[in-house]
Amino acid sequence: METSEEFYPTYTEAHEAGLIGPHKWIPGFIPKSSSDIRITYDLDTNEIWLRFRHDPEDMKSIMSTCEPEGPYRVTNYPRVPCRGRDWWPSDLTVGTQAESEVLWCGQVTGKSWNRLGYIVIDRERRTAYYWEHGS
Repeated sequence: METSEEFYPTYTEAHEAGLIGPHKWIPGFIPKSSSDIRITYDLDTNEIWLRFRHDPEDMKSIMSTCEPEGPYRVTNYPRVPCRGRDWWPSDLTVGTQAESEVLWCGQVTGKSWNRLGYIVIDRERRTAYYWEHGS
């Protein structure tokens, strides 16, 4: 397994590094107010684990395009990213139950056009967690 972990203090820095947008590691929908951006991605499987802080006002557009999980969609939590990734919450991994509301983002334009993306928004901490399953 070949993974990479990166940190960007601001959206601008992640964007300038070429990581944000369609078919990139960071989906283009994250708000420009995003900060403290941490991402781990697996080059072999294309799995993505992303965390970013945000301005709550900027998250309204994301929340309007996503739907709460319901009886017809069961969250498929990702596996634990890798050792030492303590920024990823332990309750958002396989075999656990999130304490926060999980939003299903359907065909979100992320690294792949045909995979589902999931996002959890921790409103109290102004932090979002996003993941895509690999191929």
